[in-house]
This record gives sequence, C-alpha cells and structure tokens, in this order.
Amino acid sequence: MAVATWFVVQPFEWSKKGRMIQCDAREWQSAEAACREALRLAARGGGAVAVARTGDPETGEFTESVVLGVYGSLPDEILQT
Repeated sequence: MAVATWFVVQPFEWSKKGRMIQCDAREWQSAEAACREALRLAARGGGAVAVARTGDPETGEFTESVVLGVYGSLPDEILQT
C-alpha cells in the first residue's frame, strides 16, 4: 500500500442570495502553499479551509485528515465538525 499526502484548499464564497456556498476544492504542493491560498481567498471576503489528507492513491482511501487552518467566514455546519 502506497501512502501519499494531499494538501487541499476548500473555498467558500457568498452567493447572490446571501448564503455561504462551497466552491471547487484545489490541491496544492505543500501545507504552506495551501494555507497561503486559503488566507488569500478569505481576504477576498469569503472563507477557506486548508487540509492535509493522507491515504492510498491507488484505492482512494484516506486514513487521516488534518485541518491546517480555517480562514474567514465559513458555514456553521463546517465549523461544527
């Protein structure tokens, strides 16, 4: 079993109806790059979560997820998990 770590930023933005909505997640090369991008997105008025996910790339099973940073405004249901 091969193990790899992905650094992902999950952004959120305000919809025209005033709701916080999830946008497409993007992968980054390092934890630092993911946190910088999440902070940049939050500074634009939305929010973002930077996460490190470890797992097997062949099976797609993740064994661990670590929140690297939470930035800006996020939906309540995200903050409760």
